[in-house]
Amino acid sequence: MGKEKDMKKYIKWGVIAVLFIVVYILLAMVINNSGKKSSDNYLLIGNRLIWNEIDGKFYQKTKVTDDILNNKFTLYNGNTKYEVGNLQYTDMQWYFFDKDYKEIPTDDFKFAYSGDLNVSPIDYTVENYNSADDYYIKEVAKPSNDAQFQAFRGSLTKVTDDFDKDNVEETIYFMTSSSLVVEDYEFKSYMFIVKNGVVTDKVISDEDPYNIESVLDIDNDGDIELVISYGIINNPTLNSCYQLYEIVNGKFNLLQNCLYD
Repeated sequence: MGKEKDMKKYIKWGVIAVLFIVVYILLAMVINNSGKKSSDNYLLIGNRLIWNEIDGKFYQKTKVTDDILNNKFTLYNGNTKYEVGNLQYTDMQWYFFDKDYKEIPTDDFKFAYSGDLNVSPIDYTVENYNSADDYYIKEVAKPSNDAQFQAFRGSLTKVTDDFDKDNVEETIYFMTSSSLVVEDYEFKSYMFIVKNGVVTDKVISDEDPYNIESVLDIDNDGDIELVISYGIINNPTLNSCYQLYEIVNGKFNLLQNCLYD
């Protein structure tokens, strides 16, 4: 009889322990999800990218919500800083207004951020092809005919800066042969780095092109980050894939792949 009582006692406490664990896990999930939804840290880059920063990760929003529209943003148009009073998103374009509802210029809109974010602009210029780039097109892509060569020439863009802060500039190239419409031809896309006249790293896609969307200091720590769109042939959308890179010792370092909310 005593053993039976002890067994029931153990079972009772075992059930209580299991229930306690289950409740703890459910509560932790609720708190975690609740915390994720409540972040006011938004980063708007151009008219097609909305990131919501949570615990160091940038979750992409695919639609404009009241949480975003009701936030207070700081905006950079070129290197000029503005405090935003109100904002609207109409026909796939942002419109910003100050506290007196005067429209803020966006002819060189870099980005806008809210909450605890502190983002700094980086001066950069996107350049197109020139004849000096032929050497790197041939070295990296090795086009087999003139049609491919001309496709890479026509698509090539590049941006130059001292991205890894070692007092030597790097040029990052983007090019694709996706404009070719040739039977049985699989186009290629490239993103590569040239430093001191040498190709130091490259990323290759069998299909989707890479494009530079922004160069910035995303957490104001002095390091430079690059926002790269991937897989966009025509116009980007809020659903497009955006990646975050840094350059370390002349090499690409992927900080974050496409990450959706």
